[in-house]
Amino acid sequence: LLKTYQEFLEEGLFTKSNHEIKLQMLVFIVNTLYQTKKHQLSLNYTAQLYEAMADHGSLLFQKFLPYYYNAQIINYFKLDQKKSIELLEEVLKKRYFREDPYNEFVYTINLAICYFDTNLYKKALKTLVQAKIHDGYHKVEPAFRMRIAVTEITARVSVGDFEVVER
Repeated sequence: LLKTYQEFLEEGLFTKSNHEIKLQMLVFIVNTLYQTKKHQLSLNYTAQLYEAMADHGSLLFQKFLPYYYNAQIINYFKLDQKKSIELLEEVLKKRYFREDPYNEFVYTINLAICYFDTNLYKKALKTLVQAKIHDGYHKVEPAFRMRIAVTEITARVSVGDFEVVER
């Protein structure tokens, strides 16, 4: 895919009419590099994705913005969790991401996980409570809700909130 993408670039095959395919290829490259644990290279292609999103008058910028942020968040989660937290906090402040209830819920859960993994248990708990009252919470599978509950219990034990744990 990297070779094909580079050849397409060199031969000038990407145009306005197939711009979405170029962006999809970049998303696939970014995700593949993430899955193969080549996080820095994945971030390099994430930057290329962002630049390409601005092409053709930012025609598909908004459509691919969640992919761009997600790519940064997942890679920084492995490389620099504080940066991942900053990005998630930034995303959740943006109106664009709050307009899609599913994305808002997923970003909220991911933020709670980042807080938890960096031992910020009180922030994790606050964020988990926000997630549990979110409309998206009741739309996810029961098994996923169970994982959220277990994470909450673990965080509550970590801060010594045994009364709630017992309930």
